[in-house]
Amino acid sequence: MASCMFVLFMFLSWAEAHPTLSLIGCDCSSTESYSTPDWLETDVVAGFRIWQLLFLSIGGFIVLVVFLCCVIKIRIPRTKQEIEVEYQRKLLTHSFRAHLDMLSMGEVNFVT
Repeated sequence: MASCMFVLFMFLSWAEAHPTLSLIGCDCSSTESYSTPDWLETDVVAGFRIWQLLFLSIGGFIVLVVFLCCVIKIRIPRTKQEIEVEYQRKLLTHSFRAHLDMLSMGEVNFVT
């Protein structure tokens, strides 16, 4: 495998050294230049180019969507039963917390 790579490398380096030769009918002397559209490189605000502002605005939008969907816990119950269960749980938790607040530290037996 290494010898095949070596032969390929030698052939390519030889082909680059002789640019007048045509490899398999390919005219390697013509190269196409790819250029970006000029309107993307226009300075708009504070030295930022249009493509930079597009990237920043799209990135900011994605961050905002991720923040709203994943970080902030917003859950809308799906059914009336879930709403009632959530309300009962909230009442029970409030009542339990009120009973815990009535106990003093001396009355509590911590078992370890």
